[in-house]
Amino acid sequence: MEEQNKRFSITYSAATEKERTEIEQIRSRYIEDEPIEYGLPRLRQMDVRARRTPAALGITSVVVGMLCFTFGLLMILVWELVPGGISLCLIGGMLVLASVPIVYYLSKVIGRKYSEKILSLSDELLNGKQKQPVEPKQDKSDK
Repeated sequence: MEEQNKRFSITYSAATEKERTEIEQIRSRYIEDEPIEYGLPRLRQMDVRARRTPAALGITSVVVGMLCFTFGLLMILVWELVPGGISLCLIGGMLVLASVPIVYYLSKVIGRKYSEKILSLSDELLNGKQKQPVEPKQDKSDK
């Protein structure tokens, strides 16, 4: 019974201001970022998301296509696997060529997704009105 009452406990307190500052810095790394405030920062965030997502996916398509093309050439020149190398080169080339339509299509789709929010927020900022943040519309398929 006495063993159950004996518990180990330790308390630590930062004695110096330097230690407190270090603890706060470490703690701040793990706290979730606060949501971006409403207004121009929010408009910038939506604009960047609408422009960078298609570009990133287009760059990814080019890199994967070039890797496939290079590996296909490697198969042809080093290992003398001509049919497989040619097919892999064709797939890689098509991925590289398809990157421009991919970026164009995704720009349109993502642009449509953010256009209403960006236009309404920019109108509010230009006219000097600050309303509540625009909530995303729910699709009919979600209901």
